[in-house]
Amino acid sequence: MDSLRKNEPGRLARCSLIIVLVLLVATSCTDAGVLSDQDSEDANLSTDTTSDEFATAAERIAFAQQYVVFQGPVMDVHFDIVYFDNSDDRLPGPSDWDMTFVFVVDPSTVASWTEGHIDAEFTPTSAHALLEQAGFSPAILTGEAQQFEGVGSRLTLHAEDGLVIQHAFSIPLS
Repeated sequence: MDSLRKNEPGRLARCSLIIVLVLLVATSCTDAGVLSDQDSEDANLSTDTTSDEFATAAERIAFAQQYVVFQGPVMDVHFDIVYFDNSDDRLPGPSDWDMTFVFVVDPSTVASWTEGHIDAEFTPTSAHALLEQAGFSPAILTGEAQQFEGVGSRLTLHAEDGLVIQHAFSIPLS
C-alpha cells in the first residue's frame, strides 16, 4: 500500500497533464460545417469599404451601424471604413480600425454627438472627398466648424449644415 502512495504524485501529475492536453485539443478544433456561409461573414467584421458601394441611404446606414454607435438620428451617412477583425482566431487579439464617417443629421441634433468628447483645437478635416460624396462642397459649408476629441475619436461638427464628421481609430495618430 505504501508503494502505491509513493507513486500517487507522479500518477496524478500525468493524469492532470493528459486531461489538460485533451481539453486543449478539444477546444482548439473547429468544425467548418457548423457555421453557414452567412454566419462566417457575420463572425468576421473585417472590411475595407466605402459608402459609394451602396445605392441608398438605408443601406449605408445599416452597414455603418455595424461599426459605430450613432449618437442621434441619422438621415444619411457616407464613410470610408477600414476594419481588421482579429477576434476570430484561436488566440484572438485586439481589432484595428481607421474609419471616417460623414453623418447627415437634423441640425438641431448635432450637439448630442459630442457626448464623451471634449473641445479640441481645430485642425482641417481629411474628409473632403466624403463631404463631396455627401453633396457638400467644403467651400460652401456655412458657419464655423467645431472640433471635439474623445478616446479613439475626433469629431468635426458643422451644426448649421447638419453634418457630423467622425474619425474613429484604434491607434492614436499623434
